[in-house]
Amino acid sequence: MVISGMAISVTTQPTPSGWMLSSAIGDISADSTAESVAVRLSIAGHTFFSATIAVYGGVATLYDATSVIEDYMRRESLSMAAVTAFFGDESTSLYVQYCSVLLPATFDPADTFLSLAGVTRTHRGSHIALSVLPRTDRTVSLKGVSHDASGIPSVSEAELAKTFPVGGGTLYLPVDGLVSALGGADYLAVSCGGLRRMVFIDRHPFFLLFKFRNVFNVPELLDVACTVETETEAGGSTAVCGGILSRYDITVTRSFTVKTSPLTTAQAEALSQMVASHSVQLCAGDDDFDVVITDSECKDTTDDSSPVTYSFTFRFASGRVRILDTAGLMPSRKRVFDSNYAMEFA
Repeated sequence: MVISGMAISVTTQPTPSGWMLSSAIGDISADSTAESVAVRLSIAGHTFFSATIAVYGGVATLYDATSVIEDYMRRESLSMAAVTAFFGDESTSLYVQYCSVLLPATFDPADTFLSLAGVTRTHRGSHIALSVLPRTDRTVSLKGVSHDASGIPSVSEAELAKTFPVGGGTLYLPVDGLVSALGGADYLAVSCGGLRRMVFIDRHPFFLLFKFRNVFNVPELLDVACTVETETEAGGSTAVCGGILSRYDITVTRSFTVKTSPLTTAQAEALSQMVASHSVQLCAGDDDFDVVITDSECKDTTDDSSPVTYSFTFRFASGRVRILDTAGLMPSRKRVFDSNYAMEFA
């Protein structure tokens, strides 16, 4: 495909909205009669790649431009960008939406919230995050369903004062605020124009809230209903000095193994995105702590009698052991033998 009438081409076409998924860019080529061509890629006037490429058969090709563009967008935390490709004196612009997976050719990022999750399971006291490309309609509306003591459903609607940023981006919404705006809800739909996300509110007694960069490199929040096992290892060396045994070079590592409650296949897929993310944080109280997921295992089956289970292990990215009061993680997490203070994350 020739773009803008120039002799610069890419291996795929933009979506109907004009945006191109980074995973679908592939190679960028240009016709040339020279022996070599100077190639540059830039975003907002900043050149992040430059090279001289030899011409073969009258064509200069930058192979796997996807990897070059995605690497820069990850480092700069960019979800969307106008990438200008220069081949000598010729140039063309690509409107790129970061995407680390291959999606159907019919997928258009402008037609959906920037997430592969069509449904969100969350909890009271938690938050959800929704991200969009630049759009004209930025109003957020709600439609909720609640049930009375007899199980009879009622429907309520509301419009939020918050709107999405003018240039697109992420909107963080407190679950309690959404439920309050509707006067109560067991589940609800969040809409922006033709975009919609179903939100189901769980009542599991213990959950952790994680924030991660999803396949579109935008922040996504994920509640994980789970149990947590803590493992602490202390190591070091010993020596006898002046007849006294001493210990030195002491190292302490602490890891946390999360075992989820039974999941749907969609929930397991959301967790798979998180454990594969290049940026994961644990939201505890008013702070977000960088964590590293060191191991994970998902057991899924087509057998309807077996639920999907997921387990993963994480450590805090800081070099020192971090002490957290579990009251800062959730409103109430008391265990059987701890009446006042639980050290689950100590």
